[in-house]
Amino acid sequence: PLTKAQPGWFRTNGDVVDWTDDAQRRTHDVHGLPDLDHSQPAVVQHLLKDGRHWIRSVGPDAIRVDAVRHLDGPFLTAWIDAMQTASPSPIAFAGEVYDGNAAAIASEAHATGLTHTFDFPLHYAITESVCESGDLRKIPAAMTQDRSYPDGHQWITFLDNHDTARIATVCGDATKTAIGLMMSLRGIPSITWGTAQGMTGQTEIEARGDMVFASTPFRDFIADRLDERRSFPALTDGRTEWLTATATALAFARVTANQAIVA
Repeated sequence: PLTKAQPGWFRTNGDVVDWTDDAQRRTHDVHGLPDLDHSQPAVVQHLLKDGRHWIRSVGPDAIRVDAVRHLDGPFLTAWIDAMQTASPSPIAFAGEVYDGNAAAIASEAHATGLTHTFDFPLHYAITESVCESGDLRKIPAAMTQDRSYPDGHQWITFLDNHDTARIATVCGDATKTAIGLMMSLRGIPSITWGTAQGMTGQTEIEARGDMVFASTPFRDFIADRLDERRSFPALTDGRTEWLTATATALAFARVTANQAIVA
């Protein structure tokens, strides 16, 4: 309805053609979806009003900001600041910056005020090295880029989601290895629907398939790993010390002042 009521609020530049062009990603349509023009004051005020409504209505602890690299940067910065101001308590802003380059994600976090980001670099490092017989040193290499992010930044780690191939398809017999590794590393693990059920799929349509309830091959394994994280603070709060890193073997410790877990 808004596209008909306020047609002038939307850009008419057509679909993104060159996905490497930052200006195109932010000012063109994404797969035909209407694209609000964040440079217009009326659009900004509409979105600020809308955001404040949800802050008042439901008092969220966190907001997921989808498709960050398709939003106008200065607008998102102003919007996050306004939502933090409107909330009686601090809000976590989890940004989806779909990029395997940690520097690109960190740059968005610095510029906009995102407190959390989905850790695509670690996602690729784990799936490529554990599941595709790659070099395991990709994992510590990805995590050395943590220093690029703002102080206090948090990473949401994941192995699959609605945009990627399912981990059971990518990893096969190594699925539990990948899950156990992710659960042992820093970050906030995110398990999407169907992962515990061993849901398979390579394409985006398959990845977004209906939930399957009949079989849950990874449910207990995931639950046990989450219990470990709850039981041992070093797994959630500890710093990571790499002990061994070769193409075929990793050993590391998660360390706090009073506890160390070696994996």
